[in-house]
Amino acid sequence: MLAPNPAESRVSLRLEYDPEVPKDILGDEGRIRQIIVNLVGNALKFTEVGSVTIRVTGRTAGGMAKLRIAVADTGVGIPEDSLEKIFTAFSQVNGTASRDFGGTGLGLAIASRLAHLMGGGIEVQSVLGKGSTFTFTCALATAEDLVTG
Repeated sequence: MLAPNPAESRVSLRLEYDPEVPKDILGDEGRIRQIIVNLVGNALKFTEVGSVTIRVTGRTAGGMAKLRIAVADTGVGIPEDSLEKIFTAFSQVNGTASRDFGGTGLGLAIASRLAHLMGGGIEVQSVLGKGSTFTFTCALATAEDLVTG
């Protein structure tokens, strides 16, 4: 759904999925999809050349699945003094961001709120000119006790 057209793009999209990620979990797939689509969409938008990598890891503890989904890109990066405000509604790194890249500045604020509602959050690490990594975490109930049939 988000993969760039190979004939038109100089960006590769990769998925690294740890086989140890819990398989049977209960959660709101719509919310999870919305967060991932936002993070991957932003990574692709701000990466002209290079790659966007999605790394999915997780573990089970006490009947809960702790998921960690990191979206790393080789894009433009974010200045250190702008890292905190990017999760604020209508906030963008600079005034030309909406003209140059499009968007309203709502996506990360919404994604962060959804992540918190699922017992997690979103963190960012970035180096200007080298890229960014947004890491989404959430805690979901495991479905190991469900009866199927």
